[in-house]
Amino acid sequence: MQPFRWGRTVSAGVEKQAAMLHPTNRPATAEWKTTLPAAKPGEKVVLFLWAGMDDAAIQQTDPKGFDGVRFSIFLNGQEDLSADLSESGWRPISIDLDEFQGKPLTIVLSAHAKANSNYDWFYIAEPQIVRLTDRLAKTLDPNRLPPEGVLILPEPGFYSIRPEQGEPQTFTIGRGARAVRYAFPGASSIRLEGPNKERAVHYGFQPRLKIAYAQSQRAVVQPGEGADIVVAVTNTGLGTYSSSRLELHAFPGANMRVTPHKEPENRPISPGATAHYLFRVVPSTDPNLLFRLRSDAGADAVSLTLSIASLPQNLAETGKVGVVNNRHGIAQNDRYRLIVSPSAQGGAARLYVRLAGRWSLVAASSPLATASLTGQGGVPKFHPFRITNVQADPVMPSLTVSGTLGPIGRATLEYKLVNGQVECSARMTASQTADIYSFRFPDWRAGDGSFGAQKSEAVFPGLEWLTADEGSSSSKNVSPPNDLRLAPHPYKITMPLMAVRSGPSLFMMHWEPWQTYAGSSRTPSALFYSPAPDEIGPWTGAHHRLALFAPSPPGWIDENALTAKQPFRLAFGEAMTLKATVHVNSQARSITEAFEAYSKLYGVARPPAAERTGMRAVELSIDGLLAAWVADQRGWKHTNTGPTYYDPTVAAPLWVLAHALSETDMRRQRAIDQVRSAVPNPPGWQAAFYLGGLHRTLKNLQSQAKETEKSQKPDGSWDWKPESERHKALSGGQRTGSGLCGQNAGLLWQSRLMLGDRSVLESANKALDFLDGLSRPDGAQTWELTLSVPDILAAERALTACLNAYAVTGNPIHLSSARRWALSGLPFVYCWSMNDRPIMRGATIPAFGATWLTGQAWFGVAVQWCGLAYARALFRLAELDNSLDWRTLAEAIALSGVQQQAYTTQKHPENQGFYPDAYSIVKGEEEYHWDLNPRLLAPNVALLAGIEIEPRSVATADRTITAPGLRRAQEIDGALIIELGYAHSLPAAFVLVASGSEPAAVQYNGQEIPKANDLDRLIFDLAPLRSGFAFDAENKWLMIRLASPGTSGALEIR
Repeated sequence: MQPFRWGRTVSAGVEKQAAMLHPTNRPATAEWKTTLPAAKPGEKVVLFLWAGMDDAAIQQTDPKGFDGVRFSIFLNGQEDLSADLSESGWRPISIDLDEFQGKPLTIVLSAHAKANSNYDWFYIAEPQIVRLTDRLAKTLDPNRLPPEGVLILPEPGFYSIRPEQGEPQTFTIGRGARAVRYAFPGASSIRLEGPNKERAVHYGFQPRLKIAYAQSQRAVVQPGEGADIVVAVTNTGLGTYSSSRLELHAFPGANMRVTPHKEPENRPISPGATAHYLFRVVPSTDPNLLFRLRSDAGADAVSLTLSIASLPQNLAETGKVGVVNNRHGIAQNDRYRLIVSPSAQGGAARLYVRLAGRWSLVAASSPLATASLTGQGGVPKFHPFRITNVQADPVMPSLTVSGTLGPIGRATLEYKLVNGQVECSARMTASQTADIYSFRFPDWRAGDGSFGAQKSEAVFPGLEWLTADEGSSSSKNVSPPNDLRLAPHPYKITMPLMAVRSGPSLFMMHWEPWQTYAGSSRTPSALFYSPAPDEIGPWTGAHHRLALFAPSPPGWIDENALTAKQPFRLAFGEAMTLKATVHVNSQARSITEAFEAYSKLYGVARPPAAERTGMRAVELSIDGLLAAWVADQRGWKHTNTGPTYYDPTVAAPLWVLAHALSETDMRRQRAIDQVRSAVPNPPGWQAAFYLGGLHRTLKNLQSQAKETEKSQKPDGSWDWKPESERHKALSGGQRTGSGLCGQNAGLLWQSRLMLGDRSVLESANKALDFLDGLSRPDGAQTWELTLSVPDILAAERALTACLNAYAVTGNPIHLSSARRWALSGLPFVYCWSMNDRPIMRGATIPAFGATWLTGQAWFGVAVQWCGLAYARALFRLAELDNSLDWRTLAEAIALSGVQQQAYTTQKHPENQGFYPDAYSIVKGEEEYHWDLNPRLLAPNVALLAGIEIEPRSVATADRTITAPGLRRAQEIDGALIIELGYAHSLPAAFVLVASGSEPAAVQYNGQEIPKANDLDRLIFDLAPLRSGFAFDAENKWLMIRLASPGTSGALEIR
């Protein structure tokens, strides 16, 4: 029984394999159709399942507003069961199906919302139709039941089934079916409590053992070199295997030594569980060995062929080499050495890099390529590439390797050592028209034979950013089934590269995502797996897996599948091709160097072709801000559905941009009237530099900085404090994150930069020291995401903190740190696009995880507001650093936002100028309908039109200056000269000079500015509005109001 998509779900702390039914205004249903076998004497047929609410859904919701669901089960159209469910805990469901034996049966499970459908995440788990036969029925000691089975309870009443540890299952049996299925994996015995429990009849489940796989942890082994072999034994039955009669024996090939790491432990194997047994193998030349399982729950056997490859002798230590030596192909330059050798797996490649005067192994590949194919209409078979010929070119240098892929497949592989990289290409043909289910090349195992499974970091942009103790496709930040990211849809990959760093060794593979692999088919699939320490599983080994393959989703193959569901027809004479490039950096300090290398090779994301640019784009944002206004609440809607409130990040851009419109444009006065009607005092820090209330705004900032300083830990960090009890589940095993620390460090440095507050310097420096010890942007969106989830907003916060520090100190170390954090945001930005996805390049995904773990997954889903915050910081960095074209990247993000505005404006005209909260790159449409006002987009598109809204800050030797339109500040002959420039005329602008003394005189464009005592009032309250200045002696803040400052001018302060 398989409805919908299955994943692991937790209810009342108990995890089960389950499928979600989320009712909205319509019921959510799952349907199964079957025909039950005819009845036999002494048989009963029962439907079992569990029903439960997701813990995360219940934790998400205000208990007063959460009313759960009502669910029903229908048998052939007739309702058999109906119940309410609004609490955590799996409810056991059993239904007698005896009357349907020998008949067709349609089972429908329906979940209905009640008063509301908020977070109605209803799950069904482990549905099974079980046939119970009398020969399996036993009356057992109710205090010593097996860990799983079915109980037929003697009479109605309240029962509980208790393991020796953990929570019991409790339930009330009515007058209907009295069958109950239970399971406590790993328990040794179970106790039944309830009326007449001694009369309960138990039906036991039987175990069944099979060898799931046997695999070497090494891709390539030299003769005489040891390798670990993992043999996985899985219990495919329904009962726990607890016998001591399991035997697993190895039968090695000639001259091969095999020893178990330890004898198999006779411990219970629960249903669906796998036990792993380790062997140590030292092969000679015979690559074959056999493993045989014997037990009282089944016997099985599996063979394994190792990829044993010797190394050629007498290799030149330096210089260019391209030669075939005793069937080994060798290509070498001053950076790389590649050796391609024959092996029992058809061939093996080993890649070395030159480091400290010696060659160091960094990766291996065996088989070199694989294909699952058949003649037209046949049954596909898996074939490794088998070398038939190797040619070498000493000039490039390069290797061309020819070989077969089964009886009908032919392929030519080429490896070129050029431009500091290894270019890998493959061309497969067939001797007749063939059905291709999979063609994989290259298939590199980074670390094989060298650093192994150990790593410092690993990244699959758009999907994974792993630290040393994390493994691929983990459920740490996203629950199943969305945790599986082995072979994702190509449109979920933001930057087409995969990288692993272990200490100074950085192995990176990148490719052209739009490459054509056959006919008009483009975008090959990528396979990535980097294991956690000591992880054992079908995809793990003493290495990290990076590969390309075709065909790709969605046409032929399902996401995360490795062979097609329907074949790709390759006609005779046609070819399938794949290309990728390997780059190794042996002196890396951060995995962000992979993003930098890719960006220098291909360039950063170029701006997409938006329908509106310049002032036309600005006007669309003005339209959106105006449309957000709710007059009777004197505020702006944050989204198309609210909430509505005064927002300083709306007021400032709306005020400034309104004055860029002509006086005959009716939108100008509407915008001015909205701001005047809404703005309080203080109006917020950006708005205060245009509207007044500056002194109160500065005091608020000062207070925030002091509170932030008080909560800092001695090591310079801040502990994350969950917003509520339910948020504790979002810790991700961390106490802090770079997003949290970056935000607080940025505030401290902003206090120093704007307010001239030297008292925060010690704390601010400690914060940056701690931040420099972190490698990954994470922990900035903990209102719904885990603290450990990689996150573009964290990259922006850390980048902004470093930029603020550099603005104060001019220390190049802070600029270098800013560059690193800017690089850390790149894997969240789409740097490529396809013709069928005009909204793609420049789009930004928010995080590599899911809301509340089980909710919305963000892979392949753009949340542009997060990227727009990052873009604003990139515009700042672009003025200081030219190592990459940061401004072009920022423009790409901004113009993708404009594209998304145009999408919403066309699809939902009532929300003109808004943009989607979430836009699916995979689907090419909004992920769901919820639109945001353009408050974060407006400042970015304004910059493209030459209008800067955010005030700038600069530091001189003794003072700091903050003002809109700030161009330059310098000390000349005892006077501070501040040059200002504005894109258009404004009613007023304010200037803050911190850390100075009270001036003797202040002039603007040669005109004396008097002292004023009304400087903290809003400009709307002043008639007439005049220039003036005030000085706060306690804080040493000089505040200057410029009335009608024009488009340029100079302040002189003495």
